[in-house]
Order: sequence, then C-alpha cells, then structure tokens
Amino acid sequence: MKNKHLVIGLGEVGRALAEVFKSDKEDMFKNIKSKEKQYDFLHIAFPFSKDFIKDTKKYIKKYQPKYTIIHSTVP
Repeated sequence: MKNKHLVIGLGEVGRALAEVFKSDKEDMFKNIKSKEKQYDFLHIAFPFSKDFIKDTKKYIKKYQPKYTIIHSTVP
C-alpha cells in the first residue's frame, strides 16, 4: 500500500516536495484543492505568519493525517 502525501503551500519547497512524493497538493492562496479526504502524511510548506498555528491546525483537522511534517522556518 502506497502512503498518501499532501503538500500544503506551493512555493519553492512545497513544489519540490510535491514532485518528489508525486503527491496531491493544495495552495492555501489559490483554489487548488486536494483529491482525498485523509492522508498519511501532511507536509506544511507555507511561510510563517501570525496565523501559522491556527492555519496548520485547520489543515490537520480537515485531513486528519497520521503524521504532520513542518517544512516551514518557524521561530
């Protein structure tokens, strides 16, 4: 069984991750939506902001991944 990956954020890092994993992707600033409702791995690759934690929790709740990996630079 193949693991299902979802990358949130399609900047330089997110696009590279999506290509490596051949994963679904979702751009939080555009209307690109993922295909599945649940994923094994959720990759967070959007820039840090004052709403970073709230936005990340929203995606975790929405997709309920087994694992969440933060690729963003955060304080």
